[in-house]
Amino acid sequence: DAERAPKDLAGVAVPMTLENAHPYVEGELVVPGRKPIKGKFVIDSGSSAALLINPEVTERESLASAFPRTLVGMSRGVGGDLKTRIGRGESFSLGALTFSNPVVVMPEPAGHISAGGSIGNIGGQVLGRCRLTFDYSRSTIRFEPDEKGRTLTSVRLSYNPPAGAIGHAVSRLFGAE
Repeated sequence: DAERAPKDLAGVAVPMTLENAHPYVEGELVVPGRKPIKGKFVIDSGSSAALLINPEVTERESLASAFPRTLVGMSRGVGGDLKTRIGRGESFSLGALTFSNPVVVMPEPAGHISAGGSIGNIGGQVLGRCRLTFDYSRSTIRFEPDEKGRTLTSVRLSYNPPAGAIGHAVSRLFGAE
């Protein structure tokens, strides 16, 4: 419901698309000595990583060799254990918002971490630095960075309940609106 959605919030509004009920945004990753990698990233609030790169992209772009130093580690997800390489990118941008030196996790090919054709996942190390407002009525996510660079945990949603006015009344009754 666009009338009830928050208006004039600080931060950067980034267009969002939904694929299989997952929110995707366009981003740009800059790694040492390479041209920027641009494309869609899924918002992954369940991941503690900053950026988790799709194994197909890691292989296609030879990303593991782009970093002057990488660590080899093990990650655990819904699908089980994954061997990963971890490096530090130069920057990651969402619209006019740029994050410096993000940790980039590159899992070995062992399944899918995001939809085909996507670059990867944006996780908690990036998301936690902003207040997020998912505005489904406008198909945007607003990223409001903390002025002092602290980690935030507030997430706001804007939605149109299935039952319209009755849904809003029930939401207010339970303190969810």
